[in-house]
Amino acid sequence: MISKYKKFLFAGAIFFCAIQQVIAEVKYYDVGQRKFVSAPEVEAKSNGDIKVKLKKGSSASQTVRYGRYTKIRTPKPRQVATMEKAYAAKKYAEVISIGEKLLKDPQYKYLGWGSKIAMMKGRSEIAQKDFSEAVKTFKSARGFAKSDGNESLIEDSYLEARFLKGDKVKPGDSPSPFNYKLRGMLYEQEAIDNGDDRSLNQKAMLEYLKVVMLYDKKQGGTNRKESLEKLIPLMKKIGDNRFQDFQKLLDSEY
Repeated sequence: MISKYKKFLFAGAIFFCAIQQVIAEVKYYDVGQRKFVSAPEVEAKSNGDIKVKLKKGSSASQTVRYGRYTKIRTPKPRQVATMEKAYAAKKYAEVISIGEKLLKDPQYKYLGWGSKIAMMKGRSEIAQKDFSEAVKTFKSARGFAKSDGNESLIEDSYLEARFLKGDKVKPGDSPSPFNYKLRGMLYEQEAIDNGDDRSLNQKAMLEYLKVVMLYDKKQGGTNRKESLEKLIPLMKKIGDNRFQDFQKLLDSEY
């Protein structure tokens, strides 16, 4: 009879082997050629370089250096789908555990899924109020986000995690859902620091409103949903009865 310990080792070995395989089917943007390139097979190296097979059934391949490719796309791995289900179910400890394993493997970090994994892991750490770990997760992701073209998403998340950790941060000057949301968060924190100052809360409310009113669900992404979630209790606090309309909007769209 196999012991529980041996079963654990066996399951771990299967998991490890599964994430080491070469990935079939890849499409990426070649920075030098300025065009998308497709290939039948790809393998990522620990430094972010990728080894691309040139033709199906042939052993001929070429190495593309990290930084010379971006927006890489490969079929969704089973482990990422498992992680997505856990994240949707708010099983944050499970998400973090899976994410830690996957981000140790270059096949995940550099083949189109690194930013996705880092976002779910970092957001789970934020949900558990482990802001220091979230900062580490997003900081690390800055080192591989270029491979899948999500540098700005990771940079925004890194900045937000730092703010939640208590670091002094400054939103960018360009108009974007994230910059408006972060500016609202800064005003709201400043209001708290100043005895729940009403004028600062109103400034925060206006920043959240910009995200909600200037961007639709697709354009605003998670920043729009989070702005709505911050806007509603803030409106209640300052006595703005429009919060009922925005609650209906939140319920209907999310």
